[in-house]
Amino acid sequence: MTEQSEQEREQFAQFEKDGEERVRLNLKNYRYPHAAEALAIRWLAPKNEAAAQRREALDTEQIELARRTTRSAKEANTIAWIALAVAVAALVLSIFLAIRGHGAA
Repeated sequence: MTEQSEQEREQFAQFEKDGEERVRLNLKNYRYPHAAEALAIRWLAPKNEAAAQRREALDTEQIELARRTTRSAKEANTIAWIALAVAVAALVLSIFLAIRGHGAA
C-alpha cells in the first residue's frame, strides 16, 4: 500500500468536510474529475462496508423480532383456544345443571 500523497489527503479532507451524502451525490452527478472520482470511490469504500454491516445487523435484529412476535402470537393463540375450551365446558356444564335442575322439580 502506498503512502497517501498530500493531494489525496487534501481531497479526503474535502470529502470529510462535504460529507458522505454530498460526495455520493457529486459522484452520481459526475461532478468530479476522473482522479477525484477514483478517490471519492476509495474514500466511500469503508463507509459502504460499515453501512452494509449496519444493514446486516438490522436485518438480523428484524428477523429475531419477527421470530419473537410469531412465538408470542402462537402463545396468545394457544391461550385463546384454552379459554374457548373452558368457556364451552362452562356452557355445557351450566346447560346440564339447568336441565337437571328443571327435571328434579
